[in-house]
Amino acid sequence: MSDPLLSVKQAAERLGIRPATLYAWLGATDRGLLVIRGQNVSIRYFQSGPRGQGKIGLEPSEVERLK
Repeated sequence: MSDPLLSVKQAAERLGIRPATLYAWLGATDRGLLVIRGQNVSIRYFQSGPRGQGKIGLEPSEVERLK
């Protein structure tokens, strides 16, 4: 069984950034424009609700990969 998804607040805390910064990163990754430490990066995340308008969740392993 996989770990429960982290909220944006939890993921941001683990990364040592503000939630607003993580939201900006997610927007940039959707456009293929996210660069961290000189590397193009994409972030896998899940968004619930109809048409993806719900809560965002990230797997703990994805957050660890970004550190």
